Amino acid sequence: MKDRYRLIHDRIDIIKENLELFKDIMDHKESSRLEWIIIILIIIEVFDMLLLKLV
Repeated sequence: MKDRYRLIHDRIDIIKENLELFKDIMDHKESSRLEWIIIILIIIEVFDMLLLKLV
């Protein structure tokens, strides 16, 4: 019985680790997407400022 409990507990720990890893990957993807959006907005703002100076 103890062996069975330990085996189940070990499997649950592995599942928890995998879920945490998956969560971290998803957070990273979202963070990366937001960074690119900010970069694009900054570039648009710089171009807009340059156009206003030229005109």
